[in-house]
Amino acid sequence: DPPNPTIGEIYALYVFPDDWRHGVGSALMAAALGVLRRQGFTLATLWVLADNVSAIRFYQARGFQPDGRSKLENWGDASLREIALARVL
Repeated sequence: DPPNPTIGEIYALYVFPDDWRHGVGSALMAAALGVLRRQGFTLATLWVLADNVSAIRFYQARGFQPDGRSKLENWGDASLREIALARVL
């Protein structure tokens, strides 16, 4: 897609599994959203593996919703389907 100056993308957010459910992911997401807001973006978007139910739930609990886009990423011999999620900042 062509760049849109109002949309900021969160490229990656990873938390070590031992730190899940301790607020680490929430703190990282809050910080990332704050940076996007300060940079003037009005919408945040990210890509997540379509079958990563726990990540999708995490993002939805923070206001993200599917925006209708999907894509296949090829990693070696595997093709992985990703969906885009977005939220207003």
